[in-house]
Amino acid sequence: MKRDEQVDIIFIIILFRAFHEMLYSMKGKHSKVTKQKFNRLIKVARQYEKDINRWVENSKEVEEIYDQFMDLLIEAKKEI
Repeated sequence: MKRDEQVDIIFIIILFRAFHEMLYSMKGKHSKVTKQKFNRLIKVARQYEKDINRWVENSKEVEEIYDQFMDLLIEAKKEI
């Protein structure tokens, strides 16, 4: 696999993990129908994250980038 393809996969992993965390933080704040949809999305995101983690074997590089990305999201959310 080429380096740019590896970078793309790492970014997908990070985005899915952030997506999963954001969905989980909103859990319980919506109506019944919306809550069911969110729960389905959480389940899919969780499964996808598990599959991806098998490929990268919980790389420290991915963890560091993920932490920085989440810090950026938190800061952006504060400024809105």
